[in-house]
Amino acid sequence: MSITTGTFPGVRIADMPDLGSFTSGSSVVGELAGSGRFSAAALQAYMSAGTLTGTVTGTINQPLSGEFFVQDGATVARVADRLFVGPATLNDGRYPNISQDWLQAFLASPTGGSEVGPMVGTTMSVLSINGQFGFVSGSRSSDNPLAGSSNTIGIAAYAINDNATSESTVYAYYGEARRLAGVDDQITFGMEINVSNQGGVIAPSPYAQPAGSTIGHQVASGCGIPLPGAANTSAGIAFRANPTSFGAGIVFGANAIAGTNGVTGTGDAIMFAKGHTLTWYASDGNQTSHLQGNINDHTLATNLEFNDTGLTVQNATGGNLLVVPPVANSVNFIVLSGAPAGGQVGVLAAGSNADIDLKLNAKGAGCLDVVTPISSTATAGAVGALPATASGYLTIKIGGVPRKIPYYEP
Repeated sequence: MSITTGTFPGVRIADMPDLGSFTSGSSVVGELAGSGRFSAAALQAYMSAGTLTGTVTGTINQPLSGEFFVQDGATVARVADRLFVGPATLNDGRYPNISQDWLQAFLASPTGGSEVGPMVGTTMSVLSINGQFGFVSGSRSSDNPLAGSSNTIGIAAYAINDNATSESTVYAYYGEARRLAGVDDQITFGMEINVSNQGGVIAPSPYAQPAGSTIGHQVASGCGIPLPGAANTSAGIAFRANPTSFGAGIVFGANAIAGTNGVTGTGDAIMFAKGHTLTWYASDGNQTSHLQGNINDHTLATNLEFNDTGLTVQNATGGNLLVVPPVANSVNFIVLSGAPAGGQVGVLAAGSNADIDLKLNAKGAGCLDVVTPISSTATAGAVGALPATASGYLTIKIGGVPRKIPYYEP
């Protein structure tokens, strides 16, 4: 049957031949103030401007306009209420669920912790169908027409804690990575952040973050804008048991820091500014001890190093000021004791043995130099002979041999 232009009473759509795939040159027969046809371009404009309801099968391809704002010709696709993608479409979106996706079913199982799961509260759920990337987001600074005054961000999330009437905990990001029993051939990460640098190395410091720096993870406070009533935030990073604990808080890989491979060399694993403190607290919340660097003049720097020589205190150029060598199976030791006003400071021998020598050893031809106040006047009268009997003896060792020095009452 051949159909040309015009009006054809009694002709049914079912009698028309199947023309195959719909293309940009195809038309649709219709009736609007008379019989005729609609072009593919007109149909596309109508579908783009209209609203799709029900179930759509097949592929939905929307041509790229090259624009971003509607007034410039961009098309904005809007999906109301909730959106499920991939295997998440198996979830019926009910509460409680009757039909569940695999994530909801896992979390609700005893292995998953018998949780209600996030699907009951999610606006959009994307689940992977091939076990690889569930969601990918990217942004490129060369596409940013506001480059220089606007940031390029691959993914951003905002959580606003504005519920002042009931308890609420807010997370801008939350993630879980679970290793199940018997999975021993791979590593499980809660989060991995990678950054690469294909330019020159830019070294930051506690006082400067130069342009061109490449930072793996930056934690900032204040959102970068002067908010009304803004105060200091509580902590940059907090480690908590929930309910299990971490085996270690922070671990630096042997070759993770430039300058050292964990065998030779040195590198800055942590940098502090003057006045920054490592602080310890007791269970009652009170501070107990701290380590602090408070030197203004770098030429007066004092460094603490642990090496095969022992514990060493060094000056700015690495010269030793104090060395405490390692002693295997040590049970005896030195106590340096301070004193209140009027008291005596002390260098004491202490330990497990009842009798412990205290050794002062000069090197080479050096001598023991004892500095003590010396009187420049003498008592009037002749100096008499020493008493026949000493009041007592001070025992010392010279070259390891015990010697006695007599002393007399004045």
